[in-house]
Amino acid sequence: MLHPKEVGALLEILQNEGASLEGAALAFQRAFVRADHFRVAAAVCIMLEDQLLPAKQRAVALFIIHDLYKSDGPGVHPFMPFLCGQLQAGLKPGAMALHERNLLCQLLS
Repeated sequence: MLHPKEVGALLEILQNEGASLEGAALAFQRAFVRADHFRVAAAVCIMLEDQLLPAKQRAVALFIIHDLYKSDGPGVHPFMPFLCGQLQAGLKPGAMALHERNLLCQLLS
């Protein structure tokens, strides 16, 4: 569970229109200490599953989730099953925006 202050910081990062994906990931890492990364990323996964984010914010959220543990191997990345599941669900017509599917394919390759 996130505190209201954490939700505000997270939404500000996701809504930053001018930031690149890398910039959003850096802002996330500055806003949340390493010990909170898993908890906040799990909350983002719930937001994605419940479709609480618009398409642009979904792409940023997916990138941040991947970026947090990209230095770990795919077998160690705690959100790899979630990301793969999102990609598989996105293969159904109309389930996911094309740019989200393309982003996930690039991140997972």
